[in-house]
Amino acid sequence: MEGIINNPRINAQKGKFVIFGHQLKSQEEHAADCAAWDTNIPLHKIVCKADDVASIAADLNDYGVTHTSIYPDLEGLAVEIRIRAGYV
Repeated sequence: MEGIINNPRINAQKGKFVIFGHQLKSQEEHAADCAAWDTNIPLHKIVCKADDVASIAADLNDYGVTHTSIYPDLEGLAVEIRIRAGYV
């Protein structure tokens, strides 16, 4: 069952909320525990090298993943304009 998506950012990001209960484990610890018994865990940690960030950002932009597609509000638009103008 899915909840109501009434927030433009959550909707644009196709976001989901995860409830882990009363455990005091981090999200990574919980995913590692689950991976031991279920190989279909949709939660993965990806570590990018600092040298690759600009290239990854350019690739995402080419695929249409921009600040305004992730943050569809004035703040997201302002950040994207600053990036395109070279201010970030």
